[in-house]
Amino acid sequence: MQGYSQLYEVKPDDKWPLFVFRETDRVIENKGNGVISEGVGTAALLAKDLKNERFSDYEKWLDQSAGQIIDLQITEGKNLASSGEKALGGFCVNSKCETSRIDLTHHNLSALIWIYRILDN
Repeated sequence: MQGYSQLYEVKPDDKWPLFVFRETDRVIENKGNGVISEGVGTAALLAKDLKNERFSDYEKWLDQSAGQIIDLQITEGKNLASSGEKALGGFCVNSKCETSRIDLTHHNLSALIWIYRILDN
């Protein structure tokens, strides 16, 4: 979503926002995670810039998503279920905390930055 949202800035064409909004509407039917939330964040900003009515729906979804992402962060007393090891500050792949990957940390932190940037305005 981010690429197509930014493409609209470079080469304005109504087909880019239509694609971004259609795909965003499709993915927000599911629970949020960092990867999805990054895309929804960029779609929300595009909707806001275009004064599209979807902005308020995306904003509400992102607000809920932020809590879900924070719940995935590995904190004191929360170990990886597969190994029992601690990875403080990282993010679990799901609520069972079966595993973690470095890219999950990046996607989740990036998503939180997008979310707080949007919700702070």
